[in-house]
Amino acid sequence: QAMESFAMLGAGFRIALRDLEIRGAGNILGPEQSGHIAAVGYELYCRLLEQAVQDLKAGRRLVRDHPDLDPGFAGWLPGAWIPGDARRMDAYRRIARAQTIDELAGVEAGLVTAYGEVPPPARRFIDLANVTIRLRATGIRGLVRRDTDLIFRTSEPALLESCFQGVQGAFRRVGSPTATGVWECWWRPSKATFEATTLLAVLRQRLPEDAAVPA
Repeated sequence: QAMESFAMLGAGFRIALRDLEIRGAGNILGPEQSGHIAAVGYELYCRLLEQAVQDLKAGRRLVRDHPDLDPGFAGWLPGAWIPGDARRMDAYRRIARAQTIDELAGVEAGLVTAYGEVPPPARRFIDLANVTIRLRATGIRGLVRRDTDLIFRTSEPALLESCFQGVQGAFRRVGSPTATGVWECWWRPSKATFEATTLLAVLRQRLPEDAAVPA
């Protein structure tokens, strides 16, 4: 199917890209040819490879932690909006690499110019990237949904509590910090808040985009 889809002149790169997706990245992620790229994902593989290249060229660089985010729903870039695997993969990569809200807004503006109005699944994906940037700025290591609660893992619990002061629903710090200084804060919002659009809007409103996080 890949050979049939990319039969035009100069399509060698696209065929190679599909081959990488289908068969894996070799032993760089072990074991042997197929590797574990299916488990870690192509985007993470690209970031690992980029980091390794930069380490070899200029020594180790500081990489900001990427918070784990699992609010109970997902977003994606539909093929009907961005046709072509290579273009869609490039869009995923550009969104994932955005480090600030302004940078993410610039990526979105470029996609709108190229492909038109953002469809709902892509809107969720971009908003999730927006929230991820805010989580990182607020010192939050992870945010997951567990039944009727949202659980934040954070190294800055006081900052997080100030962000959610006065929010509807119970918000509390639970237990003691881990050996690495990470706390759990639980938020039990109303059932309606768990609707994707509502929850993302609340998180964008509550979490600052440029909070100072100690090194």
